[in-house]
Amino acid sequence: MSVDMLAALRAQDPAVARPFWECFAPTIFRILRCTLGAQAQIDDAAEVVLLCVFERGRRLRPRSNLRQFVIKVTARVACVELRRRRFSWFLLPSGSLADRRTKAQARSHPLPEATLKFHRILDQLRPLDRLAFVLHYVESLEVREVAAAIGASAAQTRRRLRRSLAKVMQGIEGDPALRQIAADAAVAEGRSATG
Repeated sequence: MSVDMLAALRAQDPAVARPFWECFAPTIFRILRCTLGAQAQIDDAAEVVLLCVFERGRRLRPRSNLRQFVIKVTARVACVELRRRRFSWFLLPSGSLADRRTKAQARSHPLPEATLKFHRILDQLRPLDRLAFVLHYVESLEVREVAAAIGASAAQTRRRLRRSLAKVMQGIEGDPALRQIAADAAVAEGRSATG
């Protein structure tokens, strides 16, 4: 299936759009949701990913890893969005139109408080550190796959992962509710491993 999809993508066959989307949309949305958080325009970012994949797909080699290519494009789009948000945060005054829009989106899409707290911790990470964290710890990609997706060496990626994990754990330890959830998850994981 992936080989046929790659060939169709290289040939710019429009018929590949639907099977491609059905195959890769869950991964794209999961990465974007974890990386950009609840307030992000995830649908718009997913459309940008799709457009970039189709635009650059014709230049892929016949034996390219399509999944890795999609993850790399998704990571790049997410990184651009994270940097744009971080930069606009410095430029826009508090209470600006964009700030009010973000708050309105948060109210229209309520998430559990723990999820919002976790996203606030992730917001403290540098864009590439956050991407590396999500790709490794959420998507379960190997270090070399994460390195390829973010355009870094394996050694740089390991440093990013150590740094991001330390900051995330520090944030979890600093919040009693998240600390309790982490403790409960560790107990449940221990039970499933022994049972």
